[in-house]
Amino acid sequence: MGLPCIATKGYADIGEGSPITVYNAAGQIVGIGALGKGRTVDTAGSCLFPFGVAGIPSDSKFYQVEVSHRGKVTYSSGDVDQGKVVLLTLGT
Repeated sequence: MGLPCIATKGYADIGEGSPITVYNAAGQIVGIGALGKGRTVDTAGSCLFPFGVAGIPSDSKFYQVEVSHRGKVTYSSGDVDQGKVVLLTLGT
């Protein structure tokens, strides 16, 4: 555990540098970031990638976060304000 992550099983687009896009309620892009260097977190090879997106305006009712092209995940503005956007998952 703690070793660098290697993309397998259809996740070749997920890795260090993969894009993170944040959208507001109107569907406009309000922030862009990237995944950091990943590390394995268990014996099954699950990976954890740190990320951050600075400068997001606080005037939207909700926000959507998308990693690479994997679909948007919606968070309320309250969740964002309270720092609850800390874990996004892919796969099972």
